[in-house]
Order: sequence, then C-alpha cells, then structure tokens
Amino acid sequence: MAKAREDAVEAPGFKAAIGIAGLIGLVMGLLLGVWDSVTVVDKHTYSPWIVYTLPKMLSLSLYASAIYALIGCLVMGVIGVVTAGIVRIGRYSVNKAQLAGVFICTSFLMIAATFIGYHSMSDEIIDVLETVIVCVLSGVGLAALSIYALNMGIRKENLIALLISLLVSIVVLLLVGLWINWGWLHNKSFYDTVRMLANIGTLIAVIILGVGLYILSVSILQRYNTRRLQKVGWTLLVFMLAAFVAVSFTGPYGFDTKAGASAGSDSVAAEGMPNVLWIVMDTVRADGLSCYGYHRNTTPNIDEIADEGILYENAIAQAPWTLPSHASMFTGMFPSKNGTDFEHSWLDDSFETIAEVLNSHGYQTFEYTNNTFVGAAYNLTQGFDTYVLRNLGLNVPGRNSWPYGLPDFLMISRARQYVENNIILMDDGAQRTNEVVMRWIANAHERETPFFVFINYMEAHTPYHPPEEYAAPYLGDAVSYAQARAVATFIKERSYVYMTGRRDINAEEFAIDRALYDGEISYLDFRIGELLDYLRDLDILDNTVLIITSDHGENFGEHHLVEHVLSVYDTVLHVPLIIRYPGLAEAGLRVEEQVQLIDIFPTILDIVGINWSGEEQLQGQSLVKDVEQPGSQFAIAEYALHYGAFGFLRWYGDIDVYRWAHRLKTIRTDEFKYIWSSNGQDELYNIREDPGELNNLIEVEPEKAAELKALLKEWLNSFETYRPGAADQIR
Repeated sequence: MAKAREDAVEAPGFKAAIGIAGLIGLVMGLLLGVWDSVTVVDKHTYSPWIVYTLPKMLSLSLYASAIYALIGCLVMGVIGVVTAGIVRIGRYSVNKAQLAGVFICTSFLMIAATFIGYHSMSDEIIDVLETVIVCVLSGVGLAALSIYALNMGIRKENLIALLISLLVSIVVLLLVGLWINWGWLHNKSFYDTVRMLANIGTLIAVIILGVGLYILSVSILQRYNTRRLQKVGWTLLVFMLAAFVAVSFTGPYGFDTKAGASAGSDSVAAEGMPNVLWIVMDTVRADGLSCYGYHRNTTPNIDEIADEGILYENAIAQAPWTLPSHASMFTGMFPSKNGTDFEHSWLDDSFETIAEVLNSHGYQTFEYTNNTFVGAAYNLTQGFDTYVLRNLGLNVPGRNSWPYGLPDFLMISRARQYVENNIILMDDGAQRTNEVVMRWIANAHERETPFFVFINYMEAHTPYHPPEEYAAPYLGDAVSYAQARAVATFIKERSYVYMTGRRDINAEEFAIDRALYDGEISYLDFRIGELLDYLRDLDILDNTVLIITSDHGENFGEHHLVEHVLSVYDTVLHVPLIIRYPGLAEAGLRVEEQVQLIDIFPTILDIVGINWSGEEQLQGQSLVKDVEQPGSQFAIAEYALHYGAFGFLRWYGDIDVYRWAHRLKTIRTDEFKYIWSSNGQDELYNIREDPGELNNLIEVEPEKAAELKALLKEWLNSFETYRPGAADQIR
C-alpha cells in the first residue's frame, strides 16, 4: 500500500487546468484586443484623430479586448480540459507551473497557426470555425508534447507578475505610440529625427515601466496566498464578461445619431455654398426601382426624392463593374482616358477627383464605402479629408500594407461582425454606415462649412440576404426565407458553371434570386430614408445637393449571364440617377434623354457655383445647363479584360477561356447600340424596338454597324487615351 501511494502521481485537477488556461487566454485576449483596436484605427481610417476621439478609442479598445478575452478564455479552457485529461490518463508528472508554461506556448502556436492559414480564409463564418478548430487541435498536440519538456520550476508569482507587466507595458506602448505618431507628430516623416527620438524615448520609458511593474508585482504577489490569487482572476474574468455584454449594446460605433440635431443657424446657406451628398447603391439596376416603373413597390423613400427632384430615365454607367465605374464618376472621364480598370487597377495621381476640387474650395469631404474597390488601395480616396472603408460591413486590411492587423489575421472581428450583420441585423453595413455618416454630418454641420459626403452601400450586391421582413413580400407563401437563401447560395456558387453551359439554372430559381435582390433594394431604401430624415431633422436637406445613383446593374440569367461581369448589356449599364436640389427644376421632372454617370462631376460644379481651372479634363457635360434637354449624342461604356473572371472559368478545365478573353466597348444612341469586341464577335441592337437586346442585327444592318463603329473610333481619336493606340484596335 505504501509503495502504491509513493508511485501515485498527484496530477492537477480539471478545475485547476481550466483556471490556468482560462487566465492565460484572458491575458492573451486582452493583448490582442488592444492590438485589434490600434490596428483598426491605424490601418482602416485615413485620419484617425478626426473620426476617433480618445473616448471612442478607449471604447473600441474595451470592446475588442472584451471579445478577444472571452474567446481566449473559452478556447484555452477547452485546451485545459483536454490537457488535464491527457495528464490524468497518462499519469504524467506535471505541476501547475509547468501547465502554465505549456498553455503559454500553446497560445502562441495558435496565433502562429492562424497567421499561416490566413491566406486560405474568406469572410465566411465556417472558415473562422475551421480555423479555431485547427488551432485548438494544434494547441492540444503541443500541450501533449510539451509536458515532457517543461519540468523546470516556475514560480506562480513570477509568471503572473511577468504577464501583468507585459500587458500594461504593451497597452501603454501601443496607445502612447499611436498618439505620438498620429497626433503629436502626424505631419512628420517616419525618418524625421524628432519622430525617431520620440519613438525611441517611448520604447525606453515603457521598458523601464515594465521592469518596475514586474518587481512591484512580484513583491506584492508573494504576500498573497493561492486562494486570493484565484479570487482576483475570477473577479477579472467576471468584469470582462460584464464589459463585453455592456459594450456590445453600444459598441465603439454606438454614436448618438441625433448629436448636433439642434445645431444653430445654417451658415452654409448664407454663404451660398450647398452641401453635397452623393449616394451610390452598388449593383442596383434601374428597373429595380418602383419610380422607374418596376411592378414591385421596392423604393417608396427614393420615389419621394424623385417626386421632389429630377429623375433621369436613361442614365448609362461607363463600365459594368465597380472600380472603373467609380473612377469615371470621380474624374468625369471615361476609362480609356483615366486608365483605371482590371489591367491597371488604380487611379493615377495625375487626375483630379471631384473630392479634390470641392476640398480645395473649402468643402469638408468624407467618404464611407462598403466596397474595397472604392478605397485607398485603388487610389479612389483622393481629396477626402476622412474616409472609412469596410467590405460588406466587415473590417478589411489595407492593401499593400503588412501586417494587415490582427483583426484580419485572426478573423475574430470578421466573425463578430458576421454575427452582428448576418444573423442579428442581416445587414451589409447600411445601419453602421448611417450611424457613422450621421455623426460626421452633425460634426461638420456644427463647423458651419459646407460638406461633401460620398457613400457606397453594398446591400444589393451578392450575396443576397436582406432582413426577412423585407424579402417576405416578394417571396410569397410558396417559398420560405430559408429556402430562398439556399437558392441564392446555389446560384452564386454555380454562376460560372451556368455561364459556361455546364449547369442549368431555371426561371423559378432566378425568380427567387430576384425576389431576394428586391428585398435588398427595399431594405436599402429604408436605410436611405433614415439618413434623409436625419438631414430633414437638421434642416439641411433643402440646402444639400442630393445625388442617388448606382455604379452598375446585375444579370439574372439574361444573355445566359449571372452577376455583372463579361458584358456591356443594358442589364449592367442602365442605372438609376436622381438629383434633388430645390429650385434646380420643376419638382418631379423626368428626363428621357440619354445621360452618363461622368456627367455628375460637371453637374456638381455647376450647381455649387465652382469655376474650376481643370475643366478641360472632363468628358461629361453638366446636366443643369439645359435641364430639360441635357442629353449627349451618344453614350460610351467600356469593359477591359477581367482576369479574376478568367480564373473562375479556368476551374472548368476544357472551357475555351479565350472566347471570354476580350475587351468590349459599346456606343449607344437613342435608337441603336453597337458593341465592339476585340475577338471580332461584334453586336448591334435596335434598343428602341428591342430593349432586351435579344436580336443581334450585326448581319442584318451592316451599314448601321459600320457607321457606329466609325463613330466609336472617331471618339477614341478625339482625346489622349491612357494607353496609346486604343483607337487603332478598332479595325
């Protein structure tokens, strides 16, 4: 019996293992949360100290830290349970201090594993869960192996003191460093001597602080017994959980959307310079709005704006996808001139944007975009004092910057926002967009100078998942919301299979997909109405030039196409355009003449009364010089090679990718539309008699095709194209 007692191994219990692992997960979560908040401010905002005051930064830090700490506790708790089981089953000789060392190493391995797997992740929640599972299994594996190696005695007091000093030191270093570099030294180069000395001095001071905290913590902890230390740990955990619950209802972006609503007199009107609010509803085709004759009442709020302003019945986008369309709108130039497309995916600095022009004339400028293609990575933030970039409501990394920030590597912020947006709100960022924009407008209004706000909403972009109450009226009783979502997912996943002829999608499935799309537009209309009501509350709507449009449309099986790539048909080019500004024209005016989105730039200049010296760069024309007859002789749209689409097509092996690998240009008059293709498969449609572009007349009316082809080439020769010789391609 005595021998058996001597051979017995006193292994740590499950409670002790969970407690140790949970405490380490808590500390690591706190550190990652602070890093999260700092990287969000640093990487995702052009001028952080305009958007983020110190209280907002602290709120953001608390929010991120609470989330990371909770996840860290749960994940490490699971590892603690499994590890304790391994120790007991194997009767290993290991004490609590050694377990602590194992769990610290495990947490670092989890972070490293996530970093390595980052590039294979997407925004889908399933990828986040898979990553967490892989990390947990990796952690358990390391824990089992490390039990053999970690037999050194590590005093608990020293371990806790080290963690406390590291935590405080890193928090101080990050927050003080951010204040020094973004606040005090914002305009100094990184290589500036003062900046370098300031950062070195900060680092030295933080090291001294950390060493001092470590010595102080050890001396204090040695006076307390283990039971008291456990109470401190549990108290800290309860506090973090309470903070998580409390902050989740407000969040770092929980702005008071009525702030400034009682601001004083409207000095902008006295100065004669109106505000400008430009809204782009990404991927919204004109025939999806009830004010454009759609049989469903999708847009009551936008309809009201159309009744008070000017509706352009035939507005044409200059490209069928986001980047070149926005670049054309921002510069007032066609893609051939500004050179921005998939082959040259950024806007050249030499071209001035509408934001730069307004900013140089005293406007406060702000951009909020939920589409990464309308961000700094593509140089489409030129001229904006402040911009906020999100992708479908999610935090996104800054392109060409490394590291992108732990929110993006660990996917925790994406997982959190997925739950908030897709499960609780079913939202692609519109609600949060409005919160931020309203607060910014309130602050801008208080500064009594005119503002220019540009917004890109992504609700109508795939994937379609409107709030159920907005989709239900269009789905009817035969199809449930869950069934409709499954159909939409099926179509999105098989869109390229369908376009290559490998898989059919029937009319009923497309009808369900379109019903969800209509629900997205209806929900977006509600959010736009919410924003406009706020401007009414501020009493500035009538002193604001309001522009509502889209960058391109969408295909739902027309021409055997899905989404908005690989074509220049009217399904992706005909977009809504509504301008509201009292006194501009008779309320409710509907203009039938063809106009283009590049006309918005010169129209804004005309309305606000700016004479710009660089107007010669503009290829659009003002829509208000002759309000009732603003139309141009023809409209142009262009589509360059889209290598991303070709990549999808190549997945299907023997598909002839090169039949899709072509450039497209279209010239559109009031009656005919000619499509030039670099592969020689030109098309001609009589859009007056055949608005669906179903009957290709290229062989029937060769004279008309030749006439429009010559006009297209003449147009290309009339200006200096970004790529020399563009007109020579048309033979």
